[in-house]
Amino acid sequence: MRRFLDRLRGLGVRQAVFTRNSREVADATLTRCRLDFELVMTRNDGPIKPDPWAIRHICATWGVVPAQVAVIGDYRFDIEAGIRAGARTVLFTRGRPSESLPGADLAEFHLASFQQADQLLRALGL
Repeated sequence: MRRFLDRLRGLGVRQAVFTRNSREVADATLTRCRLDFELVMTRNDGPIKPDPWAIRHICATWGVVPAQVAVIGDYRFDIEAGIRAGARTVLFTRGRPSESLPGADLAEFHLASFQQADQLLRALGL
């Protein structure tokens, strides 16, 4: 995942996190994993997923429209929030069969592994 995030950064793609977790849990997790994102939106900031509020807020902050954004998530609430915001959606399956995951049929793309990210980036026009 780190290589994928670094590659996106190298392409000039901005990155944010939106989570149903608290600010405290999100910050602790990102610190433990040594990950840094430009914006981190938590349940402390506004309505939680599947509400699209966080995505819309991130887009407004960056001055982009949701259609220019891809939401990558591993659960149906991520995908539902992306759809409601008008963003492109990617379900990260972690190698699990897509048909076993709730909401998989809603996602525009499926990503089994970040090692397969080249296909996703091409599909997204990157």
